[in-house]
Amino acid sequence: MAKEKIGSVDLAEYDVLVATLIEARLEKGLSQRAVAKLLDEDKTYVQRVEQAERRIDVVEFLLLARAIGVDPKQLFNQFVDRIAPK
Repeated sequence: MAKEKIGSVDLAEYDVLVATLIEARLEKGLSQRAVAKLLDEDKTYVQRVEQAERRIDVVEFLLLARAIGVDPKQLFNQFVDRIAPK
């Protein structure tokens, strides 16, 4: 059985991270364009992140969470809770 590569956007956990970010954005009623504007980025930045075409690092996660208007620690905990074994 082949191991998945760490850092790959193909990891199931990464899908959960992206879903967590998308859900937070939607709960705040923000469009991708609005978040991109808050980050001073092009809309395609958020679009590529949400389509898992672009991998984000921990600093980008922090900036995205803040732009969305959620506590980064709480959002990260939501992510961890979703991937942690029960």
